[in-house]
Amino acid sequence: LNRPERAINTHWFNPPHVIPVVEIIPGERTSCETTETVLDLFKSIGKHPVHIRKERPGFVLNRLQVALFREMLDLIEQGVISAADLDTAIMGSLAIRWAATGPMKVGDFGGWDVLAKIYEVLAPQMRSNHEVPEVLRAMVGRGDYGLKTGKGFFDFTDQEINEITAEKDRRFMIWSKLFQESNQGNSDT
Repeated sequence: LNRPERAINTHWFNPPHVIPVVEIIPGERTSCETTETVLDLFKSIGKHPVHIRKERPGFVLNRLQVALFREMLDLIEQGVISAADLDTAIMGSLAIRWAATGPMKVGDFGGWDVLAKIYEVLAPQMRSNHEVPEVLRAMVGRGDYGLKTGKGFFDFTDQEINEITAEKDRRFMIWSKLFQESNQGNSDT
């Protein structure tokens, strides 16, 4: 790389024309000027850039998503909850709380002393191995990849796939608009 001070990584989320956040990840040799220019560029096109200060495999949001999926798949695999009930539980609680304030502010509201006690009790009982959960391995082994094959945790007809996709996109647009309205100028980047 001839000009490493100008190299920077950006990580968009699907669908990129709807999801407002983009992770901005400068390399060790990326200049501050390049970073600021890219952050300003994304702001100018209506995105909400998040400055990731150190490169890590998967960046930040994919790492968090994998950690949450690891625990959710473990709970499904153990028969604790169904995929449908898990979706309902997340959409009707954590998703609302996190979308309204962000998870770190949820922690501030609840009290970190409370979270520390909960963590002490729950963390040792949570999945800690790095193997792909058997429930996921079995699904992939059967070729059940989700919407692209018409079967994942749920079964989908072609018509349902079109309807579900349209509904998902509609909801994404609503949440994206709410995020944009409530986060005007709110950035620590």
